[in-house]
Amino acid sequence: MSDSAASIFPSGFTVLIRPAIFVIARVATFSVRAYQADGHYQKTTFIAEQILLLCGFVLICNPLLQLVGFHITRNSLPSAGGRSLETTILRLMELALMAALGLGIYAGTLIGDVGSHPDKINTLKTCRDINAYICAALTAVACLVVVLFTLTSRLPVMQSLHLVIMGVLLCIASVYKIVIYLKDPPPDSTAAGTKLAFYVFSSVSEVIVSILLFAFNLNSTYLIPEAKEKARVEKAMKDGTYRGDYGGIDGHPMQNLDQPYDPTRSLWNNSKY
Repeated sequence: MSDSAASIFPSGFTVLIRPAIFVIARVATFSVRAYQADGHYQKTTFIAEQILLLCGFVLICNPLLQLVGFHITRNSLPSAGGRSLETTILRLMELALMAALGLGIYAGTLIGDVGSHPDKINTLKTCRDINAYICAALTAVACLVVVLFTLTSRLPVMQSLHLVIMGVLLCIASVYKIVIYLKDPPPDSTAAGTKLAFYVFSSVSEVIVSILLFAFNLNSTYLIPEAKEKARVEKAMKDGTYRGDYGGIDGHPMQNLDQPYDPTRSLWNNSKY
């Protein structure tokens, strides 16, 4: 394995698992739609399509939150004390995203029962709407958090801009869904304007975000290996197994944090924990 591959696989690779699944899910969704449009409509395929649509979007939002976490904590130091503001914000956002995923799955399972149990349609719409509201709110909050921490914590502007662009695009896609859900009567799905709006505000946004995730070396851009090492140091501190003074990167905790990650450089003294 090459040095570049070796550096990407253990850290940045894990962040890209969900967007990779998202891409596969979107391909599967459009494949199912094409299959149904060819006159092969089945209840099971329709349910599968809706679950993919409702849950797939969460998979592309998750890496955004992960990268925001790595970014806003890049200047933080491990501590055995209480939970930091950054960690608290990230945990709340992660919990909200998991709630959106759960609602998406639950709404998908209800679709098959709507025909025989019309009373469930209101529950289905509520779960679907809340799923979209959560995704819209999370992507907007992610942008706001990045901007605030960039202004107050000396974070690199280019990485912040990268995150804000992805957050804005995903927020646009979420708001588009909310607008469609709230329209009464629903827009004609066969109209040219409806199709154009779908591709511009939903599909194009998702494609651009996917490209922005896969086009960069996330390890060096967001210092993912350093962040994971700091997390291990902090856990060792809290467990009481970390010994000696914390020296940070090359003995200077705030030094060179904006430089590309060098996989050959020893970041931590592993004998301390």
